[in-house]
Amino acid sequence: MHDNLMEWMSDVLAERYGERPLAVAVRRGYMSDTAAVELDGGRRVFKVFGRGAQGTVQVRFSLELQAFLGAKGYPTPKIVPALNGQPFVEKGDKVCALLEFVEGQLHTPGNVGQLVAAARRLAEFHDLASQFQPSEPLDWPPMAEAVFAAKRAELADVMAAAAKTEDPLLGFCDLRRVEGLLAQAEREFAHLPLPELPQRIIHGDYRAQNLLFAGDTVTAVLDFDFARPAQRLFDLAYALVFFQSVLAANPMSLCETAAFLKAYHALAPLAEQEKAALPAFLKLAWLRGLILWLRIHLVDKASPDAASWIRGYWDYPEWLDQNTGGLISACGP
Repeated sequence: MHDNLMEWMSDVLAERYGERPLAVAVRRGYMSDTAAVELDGGRRVFKVFGRGAQGTVQVRFSLELQAFLGAKGYPTPKIVPALNGQPFVEKGDKVCALLEFVEGQLHTPGNVGQLVAAARRLAEFHDLASQFQPSEPLDWPPMAEAVFAAKRAELADVMAAAAKTEDPLLGFCDLRRVEGLLAQAEREFAHLPLPELPQRIIHGDYRAQNLLFAGDTVTAVLDFDFARPAQRLFDLAYALVFFQSVLAANPMSLCETAAFLKAYHALAPLAEQEKAALPAFLKLAWLRGLILWLRIHLVDKASPDAASWIRGYWDYPEWLDQNTGGLISACGP
C-alpha cells in the first residue's frame, strides 16, 4: 500500500483497469477522495469511498442503483467496469470505482431556475429508484432509529472535545441547546406515523454540491454513497435545509425554499400526513447537518470553514418556526 494516494490510484488503474493515467489530480474530501484522471480514452473520475460507504455491500448497492438510473436516462455518471467486469475494486482497506467524467458547473445561489430543476430531478429520482431491485438487498435498520443513534454518539464526541478546548465558536454555539433540541426531535419522531409515510430509496445527501448544471439544466446527480430505503421526507427535508450549504453563507430564503418544495410537490405530491410531518423532518435535517459540522470543526478539525457554516445556519430553527406556514402553503391546499 502506498502512502501517496496519487501513486496508489495509478497502481489500481494499471492493475485493475488496464489503464496508464496520463495525469492524476487528487481532491481529498471529508467523506471520500476523488481524482480527475486523464486516460487514453479521455477524462474519467476515480473515486475512493470513505465515510459514506458502509462496506462493499453498501458500495455495490449505490453503484448498482447509479447504473440502473443511468440506464433509465437519469443524468448520472456511467460506471466504468474493472477488467473483471465488476463495478468497483477492493484493494487493501480501500474500495474504489472509475466513473465517467460529466461536464457541468456548480449551482449559483439565488438561481431559482436551478432550484426548480433540482427539485424536479429529486422527484424523478424517487420515482425511478422505487423500481430498482438490488442484487444484494441490505437489512436496513429504520432510518430514524439509525439517525438518532448516530447523532447521539456524534454529539457526545463533540461535547467531549468541547470540554477540552476554549474554541471561540463555543461562545456563540450553545451545545446544551443542541442536545436539548436533539432530545426534543426524538420525542417528536416517536409520535409520527413513520410506517404510514411514503418510503422510497433516498439519495441521502441531495444538495447542490452533488449536482452539476448547464444553465438551468441538471447535467449530473452525483454521490449515491448514502442511498438507502427510507421515508422520502428525509431527502426532501435535507435538500430544503442544506441545498446551498458550503456554496453560500446562509440557508435559502423562504421564496427559494418554497420554490424548491413547490416544484417537487408538483411532480410528487405530498400526502397530508407528510405535510404535517415536514416541520419535524426539517428540524432533524438541521440537527444532522449541524452536528456533523460541529464534529468536523471540534473533533476532526477537518475544515477551517466549518465554524462559518455553523454560524450561518445556527438560527435555522427560529427561522423555521416563523416560516412553517409559508412553506406548507407552497404545497397548495
